[in-house]
Parts: sequence; C-alpha cells; structure tokens
Amino acid sequence: MNREPIVTEKLEQHLVWGGGRVFLKPVSKFLFTREFWTRELTCKGEGGCRGAVVALSDGERERDREANDKAQKKDDAGVCKRCESRQAALGFLFSYVGLVQRESDFDLATVKGLLPREVTWDQWRLFVDELLASPDAIYKNIAIRFIYGELRLNRLNLIYMFTRGPLSLGFMAIWTSYRQFVVQNGAWVIGGTAWIVVVLSGMQVGLDTALGEEEAFKRASYGFAVFSILGPISAMVLIFTYMVVLFVWNLVRTRRFEVQRSQRLGRTWSGLHLETGRSGTGTGMETLRRGRTGDMEV
Repeated sequence: MNREPIVTEKLEQHLVWGGGRVFLKPVSKFLFTREFWTRELTCKGEGGCRGAVVALSDGERERDREANDKAQKKDDAGVCKRCESRQAALGFLFSYVGLVQRESDFDLATVKGLLPREVTWDQWRLFVDELLASPDAIYKNIAIRFIYGELRLNRLNLIYMFTRGPLSLGFMAIWTSYRQFVVQNGAWVIGGTAWIVVVLSGMQVGLDTALGEEEAFKRASYGFAVFSILGPISAMVLIFTYMVVLFVWNLVRTRRFEVQRSQRLGRTWSGLHLETGRSGTGTGMETLRRGRTGDMEV
C-alpha cells in the first residue's frame, strides 16, 4: 500500500494513516502470556457485569478480591473495566491477525519492533489459531473501534475541528511548522487558480464566437473574471489570518503552560529568579537571586 509504518505507543493512534504513513502500536510481551489474561483481563462476573466470560475458582477470586473491587466500576453499558480492557486487547491482537498473515509480514513486523523478537513464526501461527478458535464470536468480543480497521487522519482531524472548534489541536497534527501549514493549504489555492485559468481561457474563446453576443454569457464572464481576481486573494488572506490566529493561540497556550509548570516546579524561566525544591521542606537548592552587580548571591 506504499505506507511507511510508524511506531506509536498510543493505542488510539493504532491503524491511523495519512500522508503516506500508518501508525502501529507494538504488541507487548505480556499479551502473549496466559497468566496476564487470567489475572488482569478476566472478568469476575460480580456486580451484574454483562461482559463476564469466565468464572474463576474460589482461590483465584479470594486472591484477586482487592483488584476486582477496583476493576468493577461500571460504565453506562454495564460492562466493567476489566471487560473493556479485554475487548480492547482482543481487538488490538485481532488487527495484527490481518496485518501479519505471511512469514514476510512477520519478518517485517519483527524488524520494525512491532512484535517481540522472542516470538517465532510457528508460535505466532499457533497464537493466531487459538485467537480465532471461534471466528463467529470474535466480533462480539472485541471493542467496536477494531471492527473497522484503518482510520484516515484527515477525517479524524476534520471531526475534531467540527466538534471541538477550529482552534483545537485535532486528533493528531499533520504539520509541525507554519511553513508546512502554508505549503499544504497554499497547494489548494494553486490548484484552484489553475482551474480558474482554464475556465477563463474557455470564456475568452467563447467571447470571440457567437456566444459573445449572448448577454447572459457576457454577464457570466464578467462575474467569473471578478471572482478569478478576488477568489485567490481572499483565500490567501484567510490562510494567513488563520495562521496568525493559530500563532497567537499557541503562544497563549504555551505561556499558560509555562506558568503552570513554573508553579509546579517552583521556578521561573526569566533568569531573575531561580528556585528549586519544595518550599518549606528545607531540601534542594536555596533560592538564588541576581544581585545588583550582576553576580549570583546565595
């Protein structure tokens, strides 16, 4: 598919693609251990959870009672947190069943660090066979997110823009500098201008023929000529205005984060005042202040 795999540690970015890249989260080693699934991802069936699939023995129930009490927090659908995590883990592994179907896929995934190097191709095949032991029920036991595989990054960002406002950071940034922002958005203006040039050329030819005698065609040509002048200029003005608004918004957010960070660390970045350590504890460096002579006084 001519997409470069990019490793990400965020599960929500798994199978998101855009700009010739596809983000993939590596499979952790503990997902291949039966003990982890039994202790951490098996619902105990208490509290009326509708996602319980396996009942544990009395010894296991007593041993994990404290962890179970914390895990049995219900959501609106009546499914506990353990079941949610289990469905997400099953869906995550199910996505790799589609990604790694051949030994060449397995070798590439191992080189990219997507699968543990300790896992062999034969072990992976056995794992997939066990995972797909009940193919008719697999879609009932995985999270809804993984029923549909890949997601387009530009569509996710568009959804974020409409739901959280045009100044939101989006699901994931597709540009890392203002230069890239201007280049990507300016490409639309350049493409539109090329289309306008083609239409104007056709209208110019039409004015030299019998169409030039039609009053409606003259009015349409006049209106489109005005649009061809004001359209690209207005588009570029909007792009640069939006860029300035983004710059100011990011500056305000950065300054706000700086203030919060300085309060948390007990220091400022201006160089006039430096304070580390927790106030009142007597630990860490003492407060350093710049003297009138420019020397640092302790």
